Amino acid sequence: MKRILITGGPGMLGTALVREWTGRAILFPVGITQFDLRDAAAVGDAVRRLAPQWIIHTAAFTAVDLAESSVEECTAVNDRGTAHVAVAAAACGANLVYVSTDYVFDGTKGAPYREDDPTNPINVYGRTKLAGEAHARGVPGHLVVRTQGLFSRGGKSFVSAILGAATAGRAISVVDDVTTGVTFAEDLAHGIRLLVEAGATGTYHVSNTGAVVWADFARAVLDEAGRADVPVARTSAAATGRAAKRPPFSALDGAKYAATVGAPMPAWRDALRRCLKDPAARTGA
Repeated sequence: MKRILITGGPGMLGTALVREWTGRAILFPVGITQFDLRDAAAVGDAVRRLAPQWIIHTAAFTAVDLAESSVEECTAVNDRGTAHVAVAAAACGANLVYVSTDYVFDGTKGAPYREDDPTNPINVYGRTKLAGEAHARGVPGHLVVRTQGLFSRGGKSFVSAILGAATAGRAISVVDDVTTGVTFAEDLAHGIRLLVEAGATGTYHVSNTGAVVWADFARAVLDEAGRADVPVARTSAAATGRAAKRPPFSALDGAKYAATVGAPMPAWRDALRRCLKDPAARTGA
């Protein structure tokens, strides 16, 4: 059985990865208390001690707006922290899966992004994640997985925020001029496993199939949860006053993934239904 170290183990994706790999691998899910990415020596020591064959690096500074005023902290985790993981992986001969983001693109293409499209991040988070990609590519046998709009029923995600606001009776206002893709954490975990088992290397785009406007996704969340009575007010990205710019169209093209594993990722609406029905729902064996 593979020995797999999962950084960000307590997080949304880390938790889904543990469920996906349980019974298939020897797992070492670690959080910041056991694995502080900012400490190169601690990272190196932990990797040597655990001797994983694979490291799935999900841990990151993901507060996109906060990153604009916390550049050093974001850089320490996403850029230099990933460098520490990559160096440790290479030193012990481990393969590295690095989870990246659609925010490495500027959103001006107007069509789903392919893996070889030029990158041009427009916010601090995207720039630091792109820097992390470069570090990951220094590891033989690396796999860079770009994803977007990660969600689950629990934890901190767009879906849980919309449902929480509906339950609390708070007004819901969502941008209608930003088109993205969304990804159920369980489906992403499954997709990562399929890529690893297929021996894939290089860069892959993995998200649920189909582009969606954020306001339309919010409407779908409420409808699928049986809250058609809750209105969704539509606004513009500019009107939100958020610190970080978002790509206006950042859907990812999953054709390369589908060709490699033999099937596309599930459609986002199907993923949303499964998420709301069963938070740990899987796509299959």
